Amino acid sequence: MASLVLTVAGYAVGGPIGALVGSFAGSFIDRKLFAPSPANIDNIQEGPRLTDLFVTSASEGAPILRVIGRMRVSPQIIWATNFREVVEVSTQTQTSSGGGGGKGGGGGGGGGPSTVTTKTTTYLYFVSFALGLCEGPIVGIGGVWADGKPLDMSQYTFRLYKGDETQGPDPKIAAVEGSGRVPGFRGLAYLVFEEMPLEKFGNRIPQITVEVIRRPSATGTRLEDV
Repeated sequence: MASLVLTVAGYAVGGPIGALVGSFAGSFIDRKLFAPSPANIDNIQEGPRLTDLFVTSASEGAPILRVIGRMRVSPQIIWATNFREVVEVSTQTQTSSGGGGGKGGGGGGGGGPSTVTTKTTTYLYFVSFALGLCEGPIVGIGGVWADGKPLDMSQYTFRLYKGDETQGPDPKIAAVEGSGRVPGFRGLAYLVFEEMPLEKFGNRIPQITVEVIRRPSATGTRLEDV
């Protein structure tokens, strides 16, 4: 608009040369007055979030397995915390310049500079829980599987209680429930996972199976008598 007005004015004053000068001056004013303003674009991305943070444990009266030798068992959850939610927010900003000018530095083209800010919110979940394995005492455990796949126990914090008559309460359970309010589950072999991350399991406790190793009791029933 300014270039058209100044071109006409320049031609009236100085003829063709004045028109050319007026055109350049008008283009400069156009770029200053009518250049696009910087664009700020915000992208918000949010990961899946749980609506229920409670864990269901085994009901009272659930049977306790008796294992002889080596056996793969599907233990029941005998204690669990609620899911602990951790929120992680990351922000990434990208700035791009607008399009260049026309031929010979004349009229503008393209938009102005733009800034794109992407904000990503991720929800991570952790849980502590205890699994009742079988009647104790046991020698130990072999492999552990989660959803049918071998579980690398070195990646997790866990404690195994072999089910003797002297075992005391687990420190994590005692810290949550209160000192003096937690049994030692004597006579029960059980496994405690502390703050297990659930991201790789779809934000749920996986179906865990455990290979249990237990020697027959010297005073127990002989297999021939069963």
